[in-house]
Amino acid sequence: MPRLNWGAVILSSIAGTAAGLALLAVVSGFTSSVGSIAVLIFAQYLIQFATGFLSAHFAVDEPLLHGAAASLLLFAVATVLTLALDASRPSMWFIAFSALVAAILGSAGGSLAESLRLRTTHPAGSSEHDGAE
Repeated sequence: MPRLNWGAVILSSIAGTAAGLALLAVVSGFTSSVGSIAVLIFAQYLIQFATGFLSAHFAVDEPLLHGAAASLLLFAVATVLTLALDASRPSMWFIAFSALVAAILGSAGGSLAESLRLRTTHPAGSSEHDGAE
């Protein structure tokens, strides 16, 4: 059974939460226009992807699992903060769909981290046998 490196998951989730809160502080100075809401949604997805990337980068193995776990932890923290601070309550279907999107984006970030790790481990044009035949 795969084991999670909780240090990598929690550290990357904290970094994602900090980035999200900093972005929210910057964007909240603007009016509540459609453009600023679209920027926040896009940035939320980008931060979830980056959180998955960071977690998988710090972890030794299981990059997709680490990416999804970190992004879901970030999503849980953001959801709790949103529910505590906002009077409107989103539907459970919306929350479930958003959690699924977070897991997918975190896994995609983890996949990119693993792809880059493999590229630096085995650069293009090199063989694993190093010329030994």
